[in-house]
Amino acid sequence: MDNQEPKNPFISVHVPIALVALALAVLFFSQIKGVGTATDTMKWQSTNADKQITALKDNKEKLAKAIEERKPLVAQSEALQKTFTEMMKDVKELMDKGDEDAKKIIVGYGINIADTPAASDAKKDK
Repeated sequence: MDNQEPKNPFISVHVPIALVALALAVLFFSQIKGVGTATDTMKWQSTNADKQITALKDNKEKLAKAIEERKPLVAQSEALQKTFTEMMKDVKELMDKGDEDAKKIIVGYGINIADTPAASDAKKDK
């Protein structure tokens, strides 16, 4: 009846259970730490998004202000362009009538006079 071997005190049921418990503890610790890191990341992203929204609003206001400031310059430019176009049309008419100086200007500089935008729009509507 003494056919049982003597038990080794270092190998028992407690060692594997302790190893599993240690592995679970490390797993739970890493999960808790991951949740904390994710929370910090979410807070940082929220703060960053708020800063970007504020910057976007400021930039929209600056853009609107810049557009308003440049409207007189655009109007001046359009008026100057219209005056120059009319002048070049007059020079072209002179060239068509046989003026050599006008021909040198138009041909020499390669000036092409297009129809006015209103006239070209009227042609498209037909």
